[in-house]
Amino acid sequence: MPALPATDPATSPAASGLPAISDDQAAALERLARAAQAQGDLVSARASYEWLVAHCSGEPRHWRGLASCASSQGEHALALRCWSIVRELQPKALDALFHQGCCHALIDEPARACLVFEAVAAAPTAPPALRLRAERLAALVDPIGF
Repeated sequence: MPALPATDPATSPAASGLPAISDDQAAALERLARAAQAQGDLVSARASYEWLVAHCSGEPRHWRGLASCASSQGEHALALRCWSIVRELQPKALDALFHQGCCHALIDEPARACLVFEAVAAAPTAPPALRLRAERLAALVDPIGF
């Protein structure tokens, strides 16, 4: 499972013995990951995203890619962890919060899913379509509402 983002220089890729990569190399690997994902090669895409988050852990789009691959592979607990990291890096990312709710629902945590969906639905900055989806899903997973 990927590590949390490195915020301390002692936990940087270089300090952990991982070879450094250039911005150009990271961009090329990200292009490969996106292409593999678009072609349905989730194993290759996921491996690329895992490599990217190991070397560029502060980049939310890499965590988003890994979350998407993990979710598509049915690994919703890993996807939840990745979406949580996206939220740490981008606290206002309501789409990431919404995806966290989806992951909670898929790992059979309806109460948590409901709370997350309700938070998205109540967020004044949420786009109307996202708010509506969150409201509908909150009603569907509400553990006491049946």
